[in-house]
Amino acid sequence: MSLLAGFRGLCKRPAEEAGRRAALKARLSEKLALGEDDAITISEIVCHDPGCPGVETVILLMRAGEQPRAYKISAAFAEVREDEIDEACRELAGAA
Repeated sequence: MSLLAGFRGLCKRPAEEAGRRAALKARLSEKLALGEDDAITISEIVCHDPGCPGVETVILLMRAGEQPRAYKISAAFAEVREDEIDEACRELAGAA
């Protein structure tokens, strides 16, 4: 048994999860009116610090000619609500 055998299941992303991530990215891209030279990434991180909510969605906005900006939502990306997306967009757009 290889050292990484126990992690194989963790590394696989089901199609449903990939679809949710893509849908969230598309909604954010549209709401933020991203251009061709702009980019957005969405990551789900697990925080083991007692002060963390456990799982967070981290949105990183990279606009051409600007410093990257990040926003965290205290939920897995599959559980992110529309009002949280709206708040993220307001914060990310207002940080310029």
